[in-house]
Amino acid sequence: MKFGCCISVKHVSDAKRFGYDFAELSALEIMSLSQEQWEKWKAHIHAVGLPIIGFNSFCDGRIALVGEKVSMRQNKAYLETLLQRARELGCHNIGIGAPKTRQLSSEFPYAKAQAQMQAFLRMASEMAMTDHISILYEALHPYSCNFANHTQEVYDMRASAVQSAHRMGCLPRFAIR
Repeated sequence: MKFGCCISVKHVSDAKRFGYDFAELSALEIMSLSQEQWEKWKAHIHAVGLPIIGFNSFCDGRIALVGEKVSMRQNKAYLETLLQRARELGCHNIGIGAPKTRQLSSEFPYAKAQAQMQAFLRMASEMAMTDHISILYEALHPYSCNFANHTQEVYDMRASAVQSAHRMGCLPRFAIR
């Protein structure tokens, strides 16, 4: 059995000292670092030697995964940088919870939001698969957001995205968290 923790990049040394076998870092925190700051933290993480298996806390409300403000171009650019940083640490997973990006107005068609999320998940899994990084999509509590709050809905969306990717000849690493 191995023990891991979800921590701030600032606590990687502490986690190693406390005997953890691995850690997961916040993508939101990692993406808030300038390239210069990232290079310093990356060097520190490598020097500490604690495996970083993934990123959680995908993003905040600065980008939208569903709703009126979705920009696939912006989401793709965010993912490109995040995947590059994940690759540099040897991460295997990126968790997509992101409640602030899953808020729909009462007027926005739910079916359209489902199509937007499916498109995003397909794009994310296709971008991540060359590095063998899994995209983990999770249902969130209804008090966190108002989209994809039930495991069955998330499972169905995953199944649809995987079928679509397979039709395109892709074998994405895509799971439910």
